[in-house]
Amino acid sequence: MEASPNGVCSRRRKILISLFIIFHFSCIIAWVLPKPSPIKTWLLSLSLPLPGHSRDAGEASSQWKIKSRPIIAEYIHHTAQWQDWAMFAPNPVQTNQYLGAHVIYERGNWKEYTLPRLDQMNWVEAWLEKRYRKLKNRLIDEKRPEFFEDLARWIARQQSESGNRVTRVSVFMYNSPIPRHDRKDLGDPHTAAWLNYSEILREKAVYSPTLVLDYFVKPGDLE
Repeated sequence: MEASPNGVCSRRRKILISLFIIFHFSCIIAWVLPKPSPIKTWLLSLSLPLPGHSRDAGEASSQWKIKSRPIIAEYIHHTAQWQDWAMFAPNPVQTNQYLGAHVIYERGNWKEYTLPRLDQMNWVEAWLEKRYRKLKNRLIDEKRPEFFEDLARWIARQQSESGNRVTRVSVFMYNSPIPRHDRKDLGDPHTAAWLNYSEILREKAVYSPTLVLDYFVKPGDLE
C-alpha cells in the first residue's frame, strides 16, 4: 500500500525538525564548552558559503557577499544566543565594575551619577534592572568611544534641569578587585575559612575610578 502524499510530507517535516534540533544543540554545546577544547575548536571551525555583509581591505563600506563563514558562530550571533564564560570557571571575573559620571551644569553646580548598580539592589529590583548590567558589560568590553559618547549624551538628557542644562559629562569606570577566598588577612585564621562576600563586595569594597571619556555637551545633544 502506497503512502499518501500527506504521510510523506509529515515524515520529511519530522526529519527536518529532528535535524534542526540536532544542529541547534550541537551549536549550543560547542559554544558553551570551556577552552581549550579540541571538540569546541573543531565545531567552531566548520564553515560553509553563506550570505552576509562583509568588508574587504580597501573597501569603503561593507557589501552583501557570499563567502565562507563559520556556521556555528554565524547562527549563534544572528539569533542572539551567544554567551561567554564570565562568571564561572575556568576564568571567573576578577574585578567588580560599574560606570558613573561627573555631571556639570551651566550654573556651575555638579553631581555624581551612576548607572543602576545591581549589587546595591534587592533581588526584585535587580531582576527588573538587569539590562543595565549587560549595557555596562558591553560598554566596558567593546571599548568603543562612540558608545561612551552616546552614553554621555543620554546622561546629559536625563540629568538636565529646567533652565539649567548639563554642559559637561565625564564618564568614569570604577574598579574593585574581588579578593581570593583564601586570603588570610580577610578572616580569622583560627576559624573556618569562610568569607562574607556580600559584605566584602558591598560595604567594604574600595573602587578606583578611571576616566574613559570627558564630553562637552552640545546644544543639539539635549533634543
